[in-house]
Amino acid sequence: MAATRALFLAGAGVAAILAGMATASAADLLPPPPMVGAPMPVQDFSGWYLRGDVGMGLSHSVKATNPPDPLSQGAPGYVPTAYNLNAADFSAATFVKFGIGYQINSWFRADVTGEYRSSSFSTQDELSWNNGAPNPNTQFNVLRNFYRGNMASFVGLVNGYADLGTWYGITPYVGAGVGFASNTVSGVTDNGFNNLYAGPGSFATSNTGGYYSSKTSSSFAWALMAGLSYNVSSNLKLDFGYRYLNYGTASAGSPHCFGPGPGFSTCNNVLTFARSGSHDFSIGMRWMLADFGAAPLQVPAPIAYPVPQRPLVSKY
Repeated sequence: MAATRALFLAGAGVAAILAGMATASAADLLPPPPMVGAPMPVQDFSGWYLRGDVGMGLSHSVKATNPPDPLSQGAPGYVPTAYNLNAADFSAATFVKFGIGYQINSWFRADVTGEYRSSSFSTQDELSWNNGAPNPNTQFNVLRNFYRGNMASFVGLVNGYADLGTWYGITPYVGAGVGFASNTVSGVTDNGFNNLYAGPGSFATSNTGGYYSSKTSSSFAWALMAGLSYNVSSNLKLDFGYRYLNYGTASAGSPHCFGPGPGFSTCNNVLTFARSGSHDFSIGMRWMLADFGAAPLQVPAPIAYPVPQRPLVSKY
């Protein structure tokens, strides 16, 4: 009986020692590292965007013609001797523009735009002529005409831009565009007067002129651009732009004259504008339809755990 009790106590002691050793070994193991998701791919550009702009265009002197050439229109009692038509002076044009585009990468984008613009113009000419009498001819005329009217244009362009880098949210760019212009000339009037010199002390003045029908014509258009854009947010860009726009030729419609024709009025000649150009200044917005350049995922650094030290155990 005593032997059995001693054997039981010895087995219980061994079991306790083994349990303690297992607990100490489990305490020595490090906990499993935290689970970290795989990094998401970084997007370096966005796709589609919408744009809208308003601006003002300043036209230089636009070359005007008045075909057929009045100097070629001889008639009995009408011998033209000199003719001059001034370049047309256009008022500042206002325009509004809308478009849709695509950001191809971080340095190149393209868009399609449509705009409406309008302005007014004025010019004048002077025609000298005589009655064809042999020298010495003491009778001659000077005819002056003053033209005024309006021009409205719809311009459609396909544009490409090179973005030249971004500093402090500001991106300079250059670009070019090609397309077409539909130009409507309307409300053109011709007010003039004819001075007749018929000898010493003999003068006579008569009014001349008329008006023109409206006419719409299409022409090739092109543009060169430069500007700055500012990142208001990842989706919204504020744009300040300059553009030289050439929107082609335009012409008044058929004439309706008050006078009876050559020698009395150049109203029957059709007023035409060539190489119509404008220096445009605009402000606008571009709305990106997705974030431009998603930020890369920040992966946390591995957690360093201290390595537990085993206590020193003295053997006896």
